Amino acid sequence: MRNKWVLILLLSSFINLKAQMGSISDSTRKKNEEKSWILMHVAATYSVNAGDWADRYPAYTALPLRLEYYHKNKYTLGTDFSFYLGSQVNSAGMFPDMTDEDGALRDNNGYPAVVRYYMRGWSSRAYALKIIPLNRNTKKEARWSMQLGGGLGYTRHYTKFNFDLDMVPQLEDEYLGGYDRLTTGTQLFEQIRFQYLDNSSVSLSAGFEFLQGFTKHQREYDFTTRSPQNQGYFDLGIGAFIGVIIPIKLGQTSASEEYYID
Repeated sequence: MRNKWVLILLLSSFINLKAQMGSISDSTRKKNEEKSWILMHVAATYSVNAGDWADRYPAYTALPLRLEYYHKNKYTLGTDFSFYLGSQVNSAGMFPDMTDEDGALRDNNGYPAVVRYYMRGWSSRAYALKIIPLNRNTKKEARWSMQLGGGLGYTRHYTKFNFDLDMVPQLEDEYLGGYDRLTTGTQLFEQIRFQYLDNSSVSLSAGFEFLQGFTKHQREYDFTTRSPQNQGYFDLGIGAFIGVIIPIKLGQTSASEEYYID
């Protein structure tokens, strides 16, 4: 009888110990569980254009602002808004009926007009990226990853003219829109990104993106061709970017896990 009670006590102790170890394991697993993050990016991109885009603007700089949802080391969903700032504008043949034999546009005093050309515009896009971890060492606070994906959005760009006021009336008021090449349309893009995240220090991202734009001239009448304009364009570009990231953690982790990101 005594052996029977001893056996029951041992079995009961084993069951309790197993339950406690399972509870500890579940607690540890919850503490080590990857969390989600909100990431804010401030970046700069330099793009070289091809296709119809290169005929108007060979290259430009963009300043994208990104807001992303980083989901547990699996994928990123984001949206961005970019400002276009370019100084490389192909102005050849832009004023065919207003230039002299030397190809110069004259101001009110008869001198060659000083006209500066700039590319301006913006884009707004949404995208998804697959996260590929490059560093899984949980003892380190900083994490590296590569991300692959793409998205689509809306783009709008035009030519801005800078000249002395009232000196070049050919480009003022309602005439200006006839030469500014205002173009809008859909933009597709693919992105390869390398990302370094460290909540206790500076977080950075860098990579490349490939652009395809399906755009259309928006002015009813084009003063360059002296005809109604309904032309479509196929715009191509390849850009390199670098940016700073501000990470915002969602949810709570233990103190030892606070800065871990994968």
